[in-house]
Amino acid sequence: FKIIFDGVEDMQEYIGIADVIEYELAPTLSYGKKWETFITEFFNKRQFSLKSDTNYQLFIKLYYSLEKGVKDNSEASRKLQSNVVDILFHNSENLFNLSSLTHKLDELWSILSGFPDEITIEEQKTITALEMKQFMEFFIKCSTKFSFKEIFAITQEEESAQLAHFSSLCHEEFNKANEISSFLQAMYETVLDISKDDKIFTRISMDEKLYSILEILLQMNEFAYIEAIIERFDYSNNTQIYELLVKFFWHFFNNASNGLRKEPEMKKASQTLQIIQKHMSQRAGTNLTKLEVLLEISDKLSHYSINLNKSYNGARDTAFKPSNILEYRDCPLDIISNLLELNPRLYKDLPTTKSLLFGIYDSLSINREGQTGKVEVDLMVLHIDYALVNLDFGTAYELGKQVFEICQEAGQHMMKALGDEHWLTFYQMGKFVDPNWVDNEIPTEIIVLQMSILGRLLEVCPLEEVEIVTSQWSTLELELSARDLVKDKYALDGQNDNKSKVGGIAREIFHNVTNF
Repeated sequence: FKIIFDGVEDMQEYIGIADVIEYELAPTLSYGKKWETFITEFFNKRQFSLKSDTNYQLFIKLYYSLEKGVKDNSEASRKLQSNVVDILFHNSENLFNLSSLTHKLDELWSILSGFPDEITIEEQKTITALEMKQFMEFFIKCSTKFSFKEIFAITQEEESAQLAHFSSLCHEEFNKANEISSFLQAMYETVLDISKDDKIFTRISMDEKLYSILEILLQMNEFAYIEAIIERFDYSNNTQIYELLVKFFWHFFNNASNGLRKEPEMKKASQTLQIIQKHMSQRAGTNLTKLEVLLEISDKLSHYSINLNKSYNGARDTAFKPSNILEYRDCPLDIISNLLELNPRLYKDLPTTKSLLFGIYDSLSINREGQTGKVEVDLMVLHIDYALVNLDFGTAYELGKQVFEICQEAGQHMMKALGDEHWLTFYQMGKFVDPNWVDNEIPTEIIVLQMSILGRLLEVCPLEEVEIVTSQWSTLELELSARDLVKDKYALDGQNDNKSKVGGIAREIFHNVTNF
């Protein structure tokens, strides 16, 4: 036997192997009734390492010859099948290095599929033909990353180790060019087939497998496949998958270099949110609206000059990132302040900043129930500050008048809050001087308006500030009394270059000036 076997091993041609088996080996075994002896002593994993194509071809040809020779001997036939399983189990790692692997796997699958499921390896009774069939199906359809022996070892490992192997496998296969759809389909037919038990990744649930796959696909930005999996396995409004999607939404959002919708990371965040909108709306609830508003606000803010990023020493860095918004949950008005500081004309556009501020409140889940009026007043006062910075007293006065009206209508508590928190802004209005005014003198009409504002301020300012407010009011009164109101060279109507809407405003109360 050994002489014949060694001679066959040295052959390089399949035809020569077939001839030796058919015309020399088979007749010898048949004449001497040595089929069982040969199966036991020579047809084993030591002789058939499967390290070469010749060794593999000898294995296949010899199997079919032996199968034919023992077909009437059930015990010998089962021994033969057991040895085939044993050879493949121990030497499949070598098999994967051979040429034409797909053809070889199909060939082996054809052999294994004819074995009874209960056929085992003598040394390891836990290895059955049924498991080998499932392992082989996995090789053919999914991957040859693991050998039979390695797969069996995986089946014996704990949940965490199996999950690590599963994730590693998916990572490797998904990263192959143009392989995602075919690999997923192969997984659907094997380890993700809900109609049969998985004999490989035995300790991880279907949910864990799909979670792992979705996580990898999110990392790869393969949103179409993510949505397809959610639909295929009816995972809409699944809590675990929803939380995974939200986690990656924040991952993309926090990595965005700016808030524009066309920015790559913001596009990913938007695509993730679209999946949440379509499949997780019930689970997301009101949080869905908040995320939508956050993307919208980030995009709008990015169209302005803005710098919210602070370094460790408190100085601002140069770039605005949408994630900076999250740092202002306790002080959202500071975002608007930054906008007004860096966009000089924006102080005139209260509706825009109001929309932005309320959007920030909503996106950051800041409760403004019962506080809407105060939030609006705080914003208007901020606009007054920047109107004065931009030497626009008329806009500042108009806003100031509206603020007093809003607070008076809201009640005494709002008037008190206005005085306690914002008295200094109105005091600065009362002291405002535009360096462009003639002779650096305050126009008469504006004196009237300043006295009007200071008069309102005296109603609400803290008690300890009454004295300085009164003093400024008296200073303005003295200046007004010294003006020649008939030939007033400091009146706005007489300054062609300084005419302003404040002139019209002032005339409304000018006739009552003596009352001040």
